[in-house]
Amino acid sequence: MDNFWYLFSALALAWAVVFFYLVTLARRARDLKQQIDVVQAQLERKND
Repeated sequence: MDNFWYLFSALALAWAVVFFYLVTLARRARDLKQQIDVVQAQLERKND
């Protein structure tokens, strides 16, 4: 049972890394969407 703490710690760390990675991906996707919106607005103004 002594190894249970190590297993729990390793799994908790793995889930924390996965969660951090997903949050980072979501933030990057949001930033990319904002940049796309800016470029689309610029193209629409250029075409008018």
